[in-house]
Amino acid sequence: MKKVRKVRKQSVPAEKGERRCFMTGLPLAKEKMIRFVVGPDRLVYPDIAGKLDGRGVWLTASRDLLQQAIDKKMFSKAFRLDVKPVPDAVATVATLLEKHCLHLLGLANKGGFVVAGFEKVKEAARKEKLDVLIEASDGALDGREKMERLLPDAFWVNDWSSEALSEALGRDFCVHVAMKSGKMAQNFKNEVLRYRSFNEIKKEDS
Repeated sequence: MKKVRKVRKQSVPAEKGERRCFMTGLPLAKEKMIRFVVGPDRLVYPDIAGKLDGRGVWLTASRDLLQQAIDKKMFSKAFRLDVKPVPDAVATVATLLEKHCLHLLGLANKGGFVVAGFEKVKEAARKEKLDVLIEASDGALDGREKMERLLPDAFWVNDWSSEALSEALGRDFCVHVAMKSGKMAQNFKNEVLRYRSFNEIKKEDS
């Protein structure tokens, strides 16, 4: 009887700027993943900005995948070392992703790439391209609809309250915020998408 030869599955090659998820084995752009590193205490820490020293492993930005990795003790296998994730790792990652988004918003503001206030956004929209529209989740519906009509092609964000936006921007009260076109806007958009992906927040993107 003729033996059937098993065919090995071809691994998907990683392109430039991609990293391979240690859970799925699939390569993705770094912007869609979360890096983890091991500390001296053998705890696995999330490296949200991807800048911590040491060898890291990458995971697709998914709450479910992270929980599976924890439950199945896959970090020890990935690092080939007896390690444990930090306590409440899933909640920690969710919080850090949110803080990172708001931190980038603050940096963009300090760099002069942010316009805040209904009239100021309206005026700026006449003069230059605004790539991102950020509306406070607790803002009035009619105001949000007016802003959306004003900037129909902008990437729309309403993930945070006016209090959170105000704190990030160092202002007393913020409901309507826009970000000028450029690298800062693209970086912020990527981080918002990663934050949503991790939390499985489904939204239609402009």
